[in-house]
This record gives sequence, C-alpha cells and structure tokens, in this order.
Amino acid sequence: MNSSVQKNNKTIWFDKPTNSWLESLPVGNGRIGAMVSGSVQFDKLQINEDSVWYGKHQVRDNPDALANLAKIRQLLSEGKQDEAERLAFLSLTSTPKYFAPFVPLAWLTFWFRNQKGNVTDYERSLNMETGTVTVKYSLNGVNYTREVFASVEAQALVMRFTADKPGALTIDVAPSRRPYEADLSKFSSDSIRMNGECGDGGVKYDALLHAGESDGEVHTIGDFVSINNASYATLYFVCNTTYRTDKTLEECTQQLKHIDELGYDNIQKMHIADFNEIFNRVEFSLKGSEEKACKPLNERLAEYKAGEKDDGLSELIFNMGRYLLISSSRKGTLPANLQGLWNDNFTPPWESKYTMNINVEMNYWPAETCGLGDCHEPLFDLIINKMIPNGRNTAKNVYGCKGWTAHSNSNLWGETGVDSQATPAAFWPMAGAWLSTHFWEHYKFTMDKTFLKEKAYPVMKEAAEFFEDYLICDKDGYLVTVPSVSPENCFFLDDSRISHFLTTAPSMDIELLNELFGACIEASEILDTDAQWRGKIADIKSKLRPVKIGSKGQVLEWEKEYKEHEPGHRHMSHLFGVYPGTTITQETDPALWKAAEVSVDGRLSNGSGGCGWSRAWIINLYARLLSGEKAGYQLSEFIKYYVFKNLFVTCESNEKATVFQADGNYGVTAGVAEMLIQSHNGYIELLPAVPASWKDGSARGFRARGGYVVDFDWEDGVVKNVKVKSDIANTCKIKYNGQMHEITVD
Repeated sequence: MNSSVQKNNKTIWFDKPTNSWLESLPVGNGRIGAMVSGSVQFDKLQINEDSVWYGKHQVRDNPDALANLAKIRQLLSEGKQDEAERLAFLSLTSTPKYFAPFVPLAWLTFWFRNQKGNVTDYERSLNMETGTVTVKYSLNGVNYTREVFASVEAQALVMRFTADKPGALTIDVAPSRRPYEADLSKFSSDSIRMNGECGDGGVKYDALLHAGESDGEVHTIGDFVSINNASYATLYFVCNTTYRTDKTLEECTQQLKHIDELGYDNIQKMHIADFNEIFNRVEFSLKGSEEKACKPLNERLAEYKAGEKDDGLSELIFNMGRYLLISSSRKGTLPANLQGLWNDNFTPPWESKYTMNINVEMNYWPAETCGLGDCHEPLFDLIINKMIPNGRNTAKNVYGCKGWTAHSNSNLWGETGVDSQATPAAFWPMAGAWLSTHFWEHYKFTMDKTFLKEKAYPVMKEAAEFFEDYLICDKDGYLVTVPSVSPENCFFLDDSRISHFLTTAPSMDIELLNELFGACIEASEILDTDAQWRGKIADIKSKLRPVKIGSKGQVLEWEKEYKEHEPGHRHMSHLFGVYPGTTITQETDPALWKAAEVSVDGRLSNGSGGCGWSRAWIINLYARLLSGEKAGYQLSEFIKYYVFKNLFVTCESNEKATVFQADGNYGVTAGVAEMLIQSHNGYIELLPAVPASWKDGSARGFRARGGYVVDFDWEDGVVKNVKVKSDIANTCKIKYNGQMHEITVD
C-alpha cells in the first residue's frame, strides 16, 4: 500500500495503533469532540459533547458572606491573619462548595470481523489542515482505510470505512457510557438511540448512531449496528442536550435528515473546505524544518529529547494549538474548557471546568494573533449570556457591590461564586476583570466599532463598576482590593511554618485594574460617551497602590516582601502586566519591565514551570521581555518534557504523567506567535524574540492590533519581503531589523 499521509509539520502520524487515550488523535467541530485510537480488530472511539456536564445550575453564593465582609477586612487590617482567613473560609465559600464536572458522553466500541493476521503498512494520522484522522493498513491482501472527522455543517461525528476488496468489511458497533450506562434502544433499522440524564436535574441528552451509505448489509440487532460484507460503510453520530433544546430527539432526527440529503461526499467536501479556510489563515515555517517529517511523531520526540535538532517540532506544536482551538471553540458552542473538548473521565482533574485564574484565558491567548478571532466568540457568549447575570448576583449578595464579578472557576451555567475550599485560589474576585480584557483585545485586533459599542464596552464598564464599590482606601491613602489572593500562592508572615494566602491588593489585582480601567477610559473616548464616568475611573486608577520592586530587584507579588511558601510557584500572576497584559513594557515602565525578568529567572531557578501551562506562560513572558534565546530554550524544554506522544500537553514533567490540560497547547502556540510578532506598544514589531537558531523562515497571515494582517520572510535573521494588509488603515508603523518604518498598507 502506498502511503497517502502528508509528511509535513501540519500532520501528526504514527506507524502503530494504540490503546491509550493519551496517544489517540482528536477531532472536533466545537460542540462534538472525539478521540480516535485506531486499533485493528477491536477499537474504541471516545466522544464528548460540550454541554454534557454533571448536575444542575445552582445559586451557591454564601448567605453569610456580606454580613462578614467588613469583619474580614477589619481583621486583616489589624494583622489578625488566622482569624481573617478562618472567617473567610466559613462565610465566603459557596454552598455547595464545588461545581460539578464536564463528563464524557459516549464510547463507540467496534468489532472489525475477519481481520486476524499480520498487519502491514500501518499508518495513523491527523491532518490538521483537513481536521481528519485517517487510519490505513493492509491485512490479508486487503487495504483498509478509516476516516473520522467532526462536521460543522452536519453537526455530526462522521466515520467512513473502506476496503479495496468487495465484501471485506464486516463491522459491529455499539454505543455505551459505562459505568453510567444510558438507555439504549433500537431506533430504526439503521439507527441506535442512546439517551439519559447527567445527574438529578442535569442536562438530558439524546444521541443516534446511524448507518449511512454502504454497499453492504446493514442491520440493527439489540443495541448494535451491524454492517456485513461491504467495501465501504459510513456511520454518523449525532447528539443534543437540553442545554440548547427541549426537543433533543427531534433535533437529532432533523440532523440525520440533513445528513441524508447532503450525502457523505458533500459533507466531507464541505468539512475540508471549512477547516482549510480557518487553519490556513496563518502559516509559520522554518527553513529545513521538514527534514524529519518523514518519521513518526513518537520517534521525532524521542530523538529531540536525546538532543537532536528538529525545528519542525516548533512548527508542529504551534499548529497543534491552532488546530485544537478550531476544533473546540466554534460559533454557537461553549468555550474550550480545561481539557478543551476532550475528556474520558467522569471525575476529571479539577472537574475539567473553566478555571479563570489563568487557564480559560490562556485557551484564548492565540486567538487574535493567529487569525482565530471568530473562535473567541464562544467565550464572549458565555460571559454575556450566563456569567454577567450570575455575576451581578454574586457582586450584590457576596460583596454588596454593583456591576458583575466572578471568581476562579465557572461551568456551562456561567456560575460566578467562590468555588471550592482551595482557599489560596478561591477568594479572588478578579476573574470578571480579566475576562473583560479579552473583549478589548478582540476590538484592538479587529477595530470593529460595533463590537466595541454593543459588547466590549458594556462588559468592561460593568466589570469596572464592581470595583468602584469593592475598592477601599488603605492607611496610606491608596485604593486596594481586599480581601483577595495572588492566585494559588502563599506566603509566610514570620518564621513559623504556617503559610497564609489572604491579602490586600496583590500585584496581579493592581495590574489587572490598570488594564481594565485603561481600556474603559480609551473605549469611552473612542465611543464619545460617559465623559463624567470616564473621569471618575481615571481618578480611581490614579489612586491604585503602585506595584513595588523588592530587594532582589524582582516584582513583589504582595504588598510587602513576604517570604514565599513556594519561591518556584507555577503561577506568574504578579507579571500579568507584562503578559498577557500590556501595561508593563520597556517604554512605559522600564524599571518594572526589567524587574519582571528578574522575577521569571528567580521563579525558574527555584523549580517553576513544572507543568505545561506554566511553562507556556514563561515562554510568553520571555517573548514580551524580548529575550529570544530564553524564550527559545523554554520552548525546547516544553517540547522535550511537557507533551504526550499525541502532542497533548501534560501538567507534569515526568514519564508517568497522566493529566492532560489543553491550556498548555493554546499557551505555547501564543508563545511562538509572540516570538514572531508583537503589536502591544502602538506599533508592530517583527521577530522581537526569536532564538539565533531560527535563522531563516517565513510567517504568513499573522494579525496585529490596529486591524493589520502581516506576511514576512527572514534570511540569516534579516527580515525581508514585508507585506501588510488592512481594510481599515492606509499606513502602518512597523519595526524590524532594528529600524522603525512607516509603510503603505495593501
């Protein structure tokens, strides 16, 4: 059998099957995701649907919170740390305390009959340009092919099986949901129905496994679809939940009707065109990077870890993050969660929630620069439609404030309360501020004034209004957030071994508010509205307590130079203003900007970056600090130690790692983009932070703030052939090769 796998850095491929979920290959249409393993005789395909979460929406705000808020603040001001933390623990944590998890929908189990023998020419691949997983092999003189993709047009998981010998395909397949087995029944002569409920009061779901086009005999027997003596066969899996419609079964049947009208060839053609258009908006390549693309990915990773050069892996990991965002966040879907769209565990790590003290934001870091602004929309929709209504209640009930707020976690219902007993993370009312800055970034890249007026500005303004009430004046006359935390990090007050977390105005809060208030001020000027309120916010912004520099030249994380519980902590919260924020730059605050590099270096020297998303953040920070060699080294370490064999990113840097978090995939893609192009300083800069080893390359389609699209090449580190396109501007300020240029825009 001749290989048809594209051997380039837009394709992941292997020459062996797998039974491991962490070596399987993902597909997704934003709403439906699946993991394809590709075993020969017996196989399982695991499926998620983005709204299949356990449990119901609940109002969780602690009824005793507001009555105790002033007391907590007083205890902190009096230095009674233990008492303040205990009272916060009792009165602020939500009831019940934990949000329920995102859970699997189904497994499809396949029995491929009459396929015993010696398998040859095996290839299993993910083509990121087409969003398709393909399995090919030869057995007993027959060439077999399987293709799996998730179609946006059909709203279905599509599976095509072919053999080049008549009658060689006999397949039995059944859906299941063990150990929470759903109701299974014969729906028709070619379809099996699966339906159930995700816990008491949770979403109800319906799914149909349907046998489509085939030249074999198709039957439903029990809860199996059975296909006999075929040379080709097609299966479709459609599913819906009561999160979006009360008529779940009717929606499934309408989707199958649409599928039958279109037919497989049209569905495949439309899917490839859709995926091609989005994925190929951006391209990054390094000269000579495809030399090792002819090798299976597991071999490339092993050789790279052993010290062999393979620049193609930098391209591949960059492309993987874009692929996963396209596959997990599309118009009308829920946003990408902690595992994107792919989870095979009914009790996943951290419930696979929307963790908002870094993780969900990191999911969308590459969206704008990499031309995926439309993939950003599901996050905006969840915030506007769910979080803000809930966040208004939380602001009022917990803090007695107007506006809206959110804490460290949320779910499909957009809940905003103080989730969990993980106190160093929980008591942090800043998620609304951070999420609001995503609207501003989307505007800055698109210059869409309608979006600014109708969505971005109202969201940002209402988030800022919360802090008008929440901020209080400290003994030095500064406005501060209290109570709060520096996400997940702790400090010591004295020489005891008892660590503390609750604090007043950690540096991240100040940097976030500088970003949010600055965006509100600029947006109100652009829209020529709210002049009086704008002046009030400018006054508040001027009274925020400044971020300080410590005795080692580092950015202080808290109001004082406390001894840190974990000097190598994974969070880089106090450096938000450097990245993803834009307020600490070499131009605007050179002292803090320099101190930020001291802080990153110090974190690393104490063991930071011990999980994939943390290492991804470090890459972005070094890129913003214009340290190309350090960013390149961290990228190399990331690829060596923080990816599974299918390029999913791990939380642990060891051989026994089992926990996948998608944020690391999205974050490292953003890091590569930030190394190639930056635009947060009021001009575009090309190759601001690339290592010397990236001598020759090209970049196509990258977006920049101001509504620009940029193409360029470089040879021996020298930028050439710069082209800038825009429908908005006629000229552009752009820096490359150490010089500032003003060029005419195409």
